[in-house]
Amino acid sequence: MGKMRAFIQFTNERFDPAIHIVMIGLFVLYHLAMGGAIGLFGNPKSLWGLLFCLSFFFKLRLYDEIKDYQTDLINNPTRPLPRGLLTLKDVRMAIVATFVFEFILTMNESGTTKMFTLLAWSYSLLMYKEFFISKFLENKLTTYALTHTFVVVLLSLRTFSAFTDNPLNFWQSSLACYFCFNVFEFGRKTFTNSEEKKVQTYSNIFGKAGAFILTFSQILVATYLVTLAHNNELSYRLIGVVLTSFILMLPYLMTDKIWAGKLFRSISSIFIILFFITNITLTF
Repeated sequence: MGKMRAFIQFTNERFDPAIHIVMIGLFVLYHLAMGGAIGLFGNPKSLWGLLFCLSFFFKLRLYDEIKDYQTDLINNPTRPLPRGLLTLKDVRMAIVATFVFEFILTMNESGTTKMFTLLAWSYSLLMYKEFFISKFLENKLTTYALTHTFVVVLLSLRTFSAFTDNPLNFWQSSLACYFCFNVFEFGRKTFTNSEEKKVQTYSNIFGKAGAFILTFSQILVATYLVTLAHNNELSYRLIGVVLTSFILMLPYLMTDKIWAGKLFRSISSIFIILFFITNITLTF
């Protein structure tokens, strides 16, 4: 029971259940809606899809805890592993458990779903090993991010395959997810000059204007791709999401106040929620 409580504490600290259930729930519902399978909501397949995605994203978090362990011992000693709440062996065992759980969830799925599951698993393991080029990626923050967030495309296609006959028909929607997650990735490591950290960030690599353009460009590409998925019909609701995001992120360029940096990072996260909700409603 002590180990179970430790894992619950770890999850609360490093993978907030409330936030992730909402975010990943919207991710799955987005796939149901874009795949024209909204009527399946309430069917066990939608629950299995949610559980699979929760497990998969949790596994990615576990990977990062192991990869960051040596650095965290110095820079983040209060995190669960450095302070001894869990050991590296505990985390590795948890990773194995996620694979077993996901295998069980996939046993009765179609051959296409099994194939995309294997692809997503394989790519995630390559990520875990840093594609065997860790030294090359070490000081290339943007390249590191773009290669790692690509796993979302495979997870997206895997999710579509559980609800549709040909998931590749929805490649635009899957790529849109990729660029959405890039918004989050770029945004969360962008700071004002007064907040800047000693570690690499997009703002100290590209400057404030460059980091803004990098992040907002992903919003534009995600919106373009999902417009293709909606038969080239650009909704006023999507335009509203883009314009609202732009206006609320703009203070980051206009002032060096800490609140502007925090707002920029918040909007980069909130955009994903608004993007999924808007596209879900457009299919009704």
